[in-house]
Amino acid sequence: MDFEFYPFDAQSCNANISSYAYTDDVIQYEWVERNPIDAERDLEIAQFDLIGKDCTSYTQYFTTGNFSGLSVFFFLRRQNGYHVLQTYVPTILIVVISWVSFWLDPNAVPGRVSLGVTTLLTLTTLASGIRSQLPPVSYVKAIDVWIGVCMIMVFGALLEFTFVNWLANKKIMKNRMPFHIPRCLSGTDAHEEDAYGQPIPPPITYLFHARCIDRLCRALFPGFFLVFNIVYWPYYLHKQTHAHNFDDSGLSIPTC
Repeated sequence: MDFEFYPFDAQSCNANISSYAYTDDVIQYEWVERNPIDAERDLEIAQFDLIGKDCTSYTQYFTTGNFSGLSVFFFLRRQNGYHVLQTYVPTILIVVISWVSFWLDPNAVPGRVSLGVTTLLTLTTLASGIRSQLPPVSYVKAIDVWIGVCMIMVFGALLEFTFVNWLANKKIMKNRMPFHIPRCLSGTDAHEEDAYGQPIPPPITYLFHARCIDRLCRALFPGFFLVFNIVYWPYYLHKQTHAHNFDDSGLSIPTC
């Protein structure tokens, strides 16, 4: 089986019937012309939908003689409902929960560290459970791409906290001017006067800049994840719906 597009894969399974004792001059196998494969209309297969079937006759050539045979091919498409509910929805929620740290203060170390580590460990445990259900293969599957991007998102949120926490506690040197904060990201932190009209003393650390980065990440992280979903889902669903038209034997796959 080919798991490159798992769980959006389509598989082709075949069964062969041939003679091993009598050559084709003694016995020949052929399919009946009308309705060669009689299957139940309401046939259900766990995790798969039967999307088509095909049959052919063939001859095997050996030094001891030629032998007649029959082949039947069943074309299956994997159902996605189980994986959407058990894998994709939980991982999306874990990634969204990791963004809560952007609304916490840069100096809220216990809350932001516990949130980042918990979401990362939860996602790692979920990914291990998914991989344990599949045989080890040497290529990247569609589910690996999804889990990998989700882990990058969660790990990126944890690294972002590390940077803003360091920035919030870094003192501003007297002979060095702090870099300029864009007005659209400054919020209420960069106002020169407080609510009572009293001038605000100049900051001694880069706390305002750290909060600015948090505000920027509130839009960057969800935006990147949204773009990834817009590319991921149409690509793999299209691959599953429009599976290759020919398998290894060259037979045409029915579109029904």
